[in-house]
Amino acid sequence: MQKKPILKLKPAAGKPSKGSQKPGRKPTRRGAKPTQQTLQEPAELSAQAESRLLGFHILNAIVHHHKTLDAAFAGQKLLDKLEPRDRAFTRLLVSSCLRHFGQLDKVVSAHISDKTPQPVRLCLIIGACQLLFLNTSPHAAANTTVQLVKQIDFPRQTGLANAVMRNLSRTQQNLVEQLDPMDNIPASWQKNWEKHYGRSAVEKIAQLLVKRPALDLTARHNPSQLATTLKGDHISHQTVRCYSSGDITTMHGYAEGEWWVQDVAAALPAQLLGAVAGQHVLDICAAPGGKTAQLVAAGAKVTAIDKDADRMTRLADNLKRLDMSAEMICADMRDPKITQYAEQNRVDAILLDAPCSATGTLRRRPDILVRKQDLSIKELAELQKEMLTHALTLVKENGVVIYATCSLQPEEGEQVIEHVLETHQGSVRIDAFSDEELGVFASCKSPQGWARILPFALAEAKNITDPGNDGFFVARLRNV
Repeated sequence: MQKKPILKLKPAAGKPSKGSQKPGRKPTRRGAKPTQQTLQEPAELSAQAESRLLGFHILNAIVHHHKTLDAAFAGQKLLDKLEPRDRAFTRLLVSSCLRHFGQLDKVVSAHISDKTPQPVRLCLIIGACQLLFLNTSPHAAANTTVQLVKQIDFPRQTGLANAVMRNLSRTQQNLVEQLDPMDNIPASWQKNWEKHYGRSAVEKIAQLLVKRPALDLTARHNPSQLATTLKGDHISHQTVRCYSSGDITTMHGYAEGEWWVQDVAAALPAQLLGAVAGQHVLDICAAPGGKTAQLVAAGAKVTAIDKDADRMTRLADNLKRLDMSAEMICADMRDPKITQYAEQNRVDAILLDAPCSATGTLRRRPDILVRKQDLSIKELAELQKEMLTHALTLVKENGVVIYATCSLQPEEGEQVIEHVLETHQGSVRIDAFSDEELGVFASCKSPQGWARILPFALAEAKNITDPGNDGFFVARLRNV
């Protein structure tokens, strides 16, 4: 005969809902949102559950607190305590949610109200991502989503989470067929890009954004040999494209400084300075140092300038690994001391990779898709005009200035150059690129002589297994 359970006294405040509190945790007021401390300090959990919880915190920092992808990951110290497999899953989960955020948000929004708490909404987006894009079984996707909602202290929303995930599971096949990658691109960007590049171009960009990009490396010495060793492709100049997804610090040649990570399009601006051996080149907005390394390797005397002290530290660390040296100045390039430095030290050329919206890097930085509130294209364009105008005063007479932005917005590229040429008629001219200089990006040359590189520029290139590149605008000006 089964024994009756021992009766326990009810707490004076009333019986809590089932599963609403974990042992030792301070009770949460009914209907109250979790505290910031609760959201930022995940408890010790099973590895699988902890991976998803950390993924939630990282996404929450990006979506609701506008953190960059790197900063959000750096803010989760528990990530390093996970096993490599679980750590890799967290990264995959976060990046997949960001790449498909517009699609996922649209799917989830159809099943919830505007009153659904934002943290719960984010849990559902994570669950939908697992179901629709990560091949997670419907049962597992539903259970882990319900568990995640409990972990973030919204126990009263577990019924909603379960119902939504069950509904998504029943219509999974139809949903996958109806999903449109265009939903991941903010409407204002779509309108802008369609106006300047056409609908077909925007659709190609949207298709690229949902794919995980290959890893591009700039080889210091022998790119063909490095490509063979790493089982990659030698695609342009010193660029090798790799298709592995492991820890780069364990890859052949990393410790020896044989290469550094740099997208094939990002490597182009420094190449377009031409033969720089023996020349004094200012690399403005230099961090994290890929272009500085290119210039040093080409024999230039380089002065790297950046106003961000933390980024300059990273640049110094990268140069140390590569066993390279360059003069470094932590300052805004418009600071009078930079003008004085240029007057005292003849400057032959300047590479200005100006601060921008970085919409061309969405393949590698999908967080920009959901941090769009931070972008003010008009303000950035004004800054770019000011910086380029000042750079032209720092270089010697008839010296070269490369202006580059990793942006797809014409306001940050063509329109900046047109403004500077118009306001400095007779003293500044475009030094047009040749097809030979542009190499695999020769088709990107404009009639005006600059280059507008869209993310699918390599689609028709030969011998490239996985086409795709950063979007860039590059122009070469001469101070006459």
